[in-house]
Amino acid sequence: MSKAKPFPIGVNYFSIVLGISALGLAWRYSANVLAVPTLIAETLIGFAALLWGILFSIYVYKWIRYPTQAKAELHHPILGCFVSLIPITLWGCPR
Repeated sequence: MSKAKPFPIGVNYFSIVLGISALGLAWRYSANVLAVPTLIAETLIGFAALLWGILFSIYVYKWIRYPTQAKAELHHPILGCFVSLIPITLWGCPR
């Protein structure tokens, strides 16, 4: 019996989006206090939004092609908590 190869990208990758968008927001708010360009903040936030779209597409693909692994990840006591990062990082970005 051979085990199925695990899908290389997990739901915990959405924490990367959270960190990049938080850095962009921190840079945006520091532009009000310090003399730093806001272009860097907008670039970071835009990159976080692009990365979210890519990761969300990959996660949907995972549910379509590897539903057993996706369900196992969802019911995992630690990895299951990372699913909440999907809506947090989506609605956490400023509009």
